[in-house]
Amino acid sequence: PIIYDEADSEDDQQQRIMSGVLMLALKASSGAVVAKFGQRPFKAQFCACFSAINPSVKEFADQRRTAMLSLSKDRSPEAVQRYNEMLELIVETLTPDFSRGLLTRVVENMPVLLENIKIFRAAAMKVMKAPEVSDQIAPMLAGLYLLSSNKKVSQEAAEKWIQEQDWSLHTTINEDPDPVRLVH
Repeated sequence: PIIYDEADSEDDQQQRIMSGVLMLALKASSGAVVAKFGQRPFKAQFCACFSAINPSVKEFADQRRTAMLSLSKDRSPEAVQRYNEMLELIVETLTPDFSRGLLTRVVENMPVLLENIKIFRAAAMKVMKAPEVSDQIAPMLAGLYLLSSNKKVSQEAAEKWIQEQDWSLHTTINEDPDPVRLVH
């Protein structure tokens, strides 16, 4: 995995750079082969997390392949207390031992994780009827599931779990596909 901070595109040069980075990340999400002049082609396989105040993802097709997380300000009277409790929980939980244990869990259960990605992809496709969304959320759901179980998830359990979630904030799930948008 890679984390790219300050992935903004405020001018033309930054937009060109981020466009190339996003293109590589999209290719990596499907394991596409990347060929570059004068270099040996390679299979790109990684996940990427971008943080930005002004996200570079502008095109609708790219938005359908990207999970956006937006932060909102907590304006409640308990905001400072909740924030301090969260910081305390982070320090208590994300210790070096926890990090090593989580990495070990993922590596040791990689065959189950990969199988669960396929199951969640099929379940999401059946429930949401959106292939690009299914491809996008399946690895995240399988990773989430691995936090609580190192067993293979059943198709029925995956479908039930997906149906029980509120996907309304996932902005592109309910959007019309390109051909329908073109007609409109």
